[in-house]
Amino acid sequence: KNLKCVSVIVHVCSGASKSIFYQMLEQLDSYPRLKMCMRATVYESGPVDFKSSRGVQFMKDATRTTKVPKLAVSAAFAALPILDTVLLPEFERQRRRFWRILVEKRLPGPTLLI
Repeated sequence: KNLKCVSVIVHVCSGASKSIFYQMLEQLDSYPRLKMCMRATVYESGPVDFKSSRGVQFMKDATRTTKVPKLAVSAAFAALPILDTVLLPEFERQRRRFWRILVEKRLPGPTLLI
């Protein structure tokens, strides 16, 4: 069938590029008609690499508004060096894959970073 192509602009918000967008790009070759309709990509913020300490800092900030026990925050900070050492190879593998896909599978049209 001869279907009309509707222009699609992908707007990637916050950490979505790290969580789902790159996986969508990886699968997009399986949908050539959809890819043909893509016109542009807008990133609300750039893809950022986070360390475990950022997650714990988020939890620490949450203790001001929720009832996360301070002991849990202290335990998380204490475990950071061990977790980062053990998980670092996996984090690096995921990071390389993420950036490779973002570079190789770029959508057609302009890219805007706001």
